[in-house]
Amino acid sequence: MDDDHLIWMPAWKLRELIGDRELSPVELMTCLLDRVDRYQPVIAPFITIAHDQAMASARDAENAVMRGDELGPLHGIPISIKDLLITKGLRTTAGSLLFEDHVPEVDSVCSERLKNAGAIIFAKANTPEFGMNRRSVNLVAEESLCPWDTERSSGGSSGGSGVAVAAGLGPVSIGSDGGGSTRLPSAFNGLFGLQPSRGRIPVGPRLFDFPLEGIGPMTRDVRDAAITTKVLAGYDTREPWSMQSPPPDYVAELDKGIGDLRVAWSRDFGRVVPNRTDVIEVIHKTAMALGQHALVYDEPDLKIEDPCDMLARDNQFSMEKLDAVHPILPGHKHLSTLLAEAQRDPQMWQKLNLYVRDRSDRPTQLEYTMAISPKLRRRPNDRLEDIFEKYDLLMSPTIARTAFVCNEPGLTPWEYIGYTMIVNMSGYCGVSIPAGFVDGLPVGLHIIARPDNEALLLRAARVVEQILPWAQHKPGLTL
Repeated sequence: MDDDHLIWMPAWKLRELIGDRELSPVELMTCLLDRVDRYQPVIAPFITIAHDQAMASARDAENAVMRGDELGPLHGIPISIKDLLITKGLRTTAGSLLFEDHVPEVDSVCSERLKNAGAIIFAKANTPEFGMNRRSVNLVAEESLCPWDTERSSGGSSGGSGVAVAAGLGPVSIGSDGGGSTRLPSAFNGLFGLQPSRGRIPVGPRLFDFPLEGIGPMTRDVRDAAITTKVLAGYDTREPWSMQSPPPDYVAELDKGIGDLRVAWSRDFGRVVPNRTDVIEVIHKTAMALGQHALVYDEPDLKIEDPCDMLARDNQFSMEKLDAVHPILPGHKHLSTLLAEAQRDPQMWQKLNLYVRDRSDRPTQLEYTMAISPKLRRRPNDRLEDIFEKYDLLMSPTIARTAFVCNEPGLTPWEYIGYTMIVNMSGYCGVSIPAGFVDGLPVGLHIIARPDNEALLLRAARVVEQILPWAQHKPGLTL
């Protein structure tokens, strides 16, 4: 099979070929790693590439096929994972020199479930240090760059995952999202990116707890996202706050369409100052095209309180609570300052290392989440519930601009996550879907649904995928 055809094929098709013995997992992995080695120096999607482990796992996957073993839904599929997520036996740095040599002894729930489904985790995707930047830049690896224009950022903080999938370096990558960090790089790189409802997909264990964070797939194909979400979703005793209700069969519901759904569009939520109206107009056309397939399509006059303002206004409250339960954040310090302080303070360095190696005296994330901000979460929920009494889905831009030039000034964090943060604050679910191009760069349509309604988002994304088959567009990377 032609290598170029192979690397752009969706995961579900690759899995069919592997199951039918028409494609060898070793052949697939060899093809992929060869492409990774060629493009890693150009766009830096990964912090760690596990060549030997990946090839060994591919051989094991091939042997399982030849033995006639029962195969999982992702058997033999190469998948990368953002480097904030723990992987047993595979270096996890969080983009920080502090963890440059850290190799976890356990898997996160996410990593474990992917492996149980037959996936091969071949690389750790680039991320800013501790995920705290709109650019995927750190001191461990080179900056991750947008494959559509390598003068531009891939976004953050799941920028490496976005670059990897957009550049044909694996059909699926797993990102994490504490305010838009999966959805924003998906918009910049022309991908589908899902932020699930709080607790739908268990996250831990991990290096640092962040109560608003979720994890989800970034893909070129909606069916791939549905399969991966089905693999990842579901209760786990290691995360008692994860949803105990069983998830639906996202794959079975994928092609139901949205003819029974009421959808709404807002260009600004009544508060976001648009960066570029031309970007909004392109996204709006896609939203209207999707709306033609819905039961109801409206453009109501909405006013949603800015969750970023809530965070800023209540920062003192939040940090006081955080200090009470978090063992390594003294004096309201930002995570990205810890490394510099640790280098000057041997006791802090020892404490940080113990934080990774000995989790026995730490509060659970449930305690952390309950302590930090129940009143912050309640307010956006109240306003969203009013909207979702009338509508099933709420659409907007993911961000009202294209990927920014790496050193471009003037984009504040609040402007960056103005459309996306409400999902994290409320515990709802959201998705970014490719919505077209402006000046040759991808833009994204953002859709929000009530908690535990990921199936509706996947159904809507599938309709858009059929209207606007984005996977046919590929970045023109040159070596």
